[in-house]
Amino acid sequence: MNELLNLNRIGKGVHKKWIYPNKDCYELGCDYLQKINFCIQDFNTEFEKNEINIKSVTYLILLVTWIQEAYEQFERIFDDSLKSGFVYRKESRLSECKKYLRALRSFVVAHPLSTNQHKKYLLEGNYICVDISVRLSAVQKLQQRPFYMFNIEGLEQVADEKIGRECDYYLLVYSKKDGARFFQYFGCCFADLVEIASLYIDKLYALDKHLSKWKRTDFCEYYIREE
Repeated sequence: MNELLNLNRIGKGVHKKWIYPNKDCYELGCDYLQKINFCIQDFNTEFEKNEINIKSVTYLILLVTWIQEAYEQFERIFDDSLKSGFVYRKESRLSECKKYLRALRSFVVAHPLSTNQHKKYLLEGNYICVDISVRLSAVQKLQQRPFYMFNIEGLEQVADEKIGRECDYYLLVYSKKDGARFFQYFGCCFADLVEIASLYIDKLYALDKHLSKWKRTDFCEYYIREE
């Protein structure tokens, strides 16, 4: 897996103290950036271990969620006037990734027995996530069970040989519609988590670049014109 980009080149915009409403907001902003950086480091370290297990899967999902939430809280600190003209070119893709992350986190970590608000992924209360596996045994692959790819694009039933070849981990799922009688398998890829985290990091760099263009005198003149 490709490592997530660190924040070593961040700073020309977000480290200007005067762009924050007050000292407390500045300190809070630094805390959010530190949270993102720690999550990036922990995410990369988890893959360096070369031993992914069930705990790793849930931890990686949480790390990406923390990156998402920390970025969103960080952006809210700034006045709309400072963000005027800021357009992230990959916002549409990021929006789709955010929907997937919410669905995945709900189904795996937060509400595995009752996820019901993610129609795009058919998670409307029917499916129950009961376990996670980083590999399927030969016996599991031979069982006549529905196999699905669960990724950013949606939930799609696929041939069992495809899920075994392309997926990094599997959600073992029951369906209430058949009385929860048989396992079904949702295959997932770490590449989706890497993409989501990378987009939020990229957006942070884009925001930093946008804020770096502001000068304090321009900021004052902006308010003079508005008044």
